[in-house]
Amino acid sequence: MTNKLFAPYELSLLAKEKGFNEPCLAGFKKYKDEFAITIIDNHHSYIQAPLFQQLVDFLREEHNIIVSGDLAIDNKKGELYYVAVITKYSIVKNGDKNKYLYNRNMLIGKYDSPVIAINKALEQALNLIPNKK
Repeated sequence: MTNKLFAPYELSLLAKEKGFNEPCLAGFKKYKDEFAITIIDNHHSYIQAPLFQQLVDFLREEHNIIVSGDLAIDNKKGELYYVAVITKYSIVKNGDKNKYLYNRNMLIGKYDSPVIAINKALEQALNLIPNKK
């Protein structure tokens, strides 16, 4: 399995605490002192390992939080890097149309890889949500 598709263990646990409970293709199973990602079968209990896109959709659809990563250039240093952006929005009905009000737009850092950028953005976005009781 590739870590470019699935959220890592710590992020998967955080998502579960925040109410993520969608069906997943893979899960984490304890092997010795580590958790390894594996295809889910019906014979074991797993911590769900969501795809990154499942978490992006969960945040947008359930909590009005948009998470994105993008490529940027530092003109002074001539370096390429990835940025993670979180936008929180609310929807206001205006007759038959929806109006989107953007409350917060956070640039949370620059990173050497898109996987690190999206991990950090998802972690920050999930931390905006109160824990499920």
